[in-house]
Amino acid sequence: RPLSFSISKNSLPLRAIEAVSRVVLSGAFIWAAVSKIPRPMELAETIMGYKMAPEPLIAPLALILPFVELWAALAALIGPKTARRAGALILLILLIAFMAAAAQGLIRGLDFDCGCFGGGDGRKPGVLFFLQDGALALAALIIFLNGKDLKA
Repeated sequence: RPLSFSISKNSLPLRAIEAVSRVVLSGAFIWAAVSKIPRPMELAETIMGYKMAPEPLIAPLALILPFVELWAALAALIGPKTARRAGALILLILLIAFMAAAAQGLIRGLDFDCGCFGGGDGRKPGVLFFLQDGALALAALIIFLNGKDLKA
């Protein structure tokens, strides 16, 4: 008979991991959004530095992105389960997009700020950037997958 086990979605370790993931992920994105909202022009300049978005989309993106980050982070932190999962999925998609944008910029040899917390602060993507975003992506995935029984 094959060995199998299941972890209940209500187990204390799983709930603790999910709770820590919600606080860390949401805290990072709330901080990032609040840093960007009052300075949309700096964010627009940062987005231009990635040389990916068509120029007519840069200003609207700089205005909308921080509010999407804020809404999704709040949903992941304090929303009901469906909203938490939706917020986490949006943040996961954003993190993947941010890492892809940074990777293409580095591959192309561009000199640009990461823009993580508003831009203009001289922070350049590097190993630490990818480790941090990877850890946040893992947290988002944990939140998104929470609620399903894990079986092995």
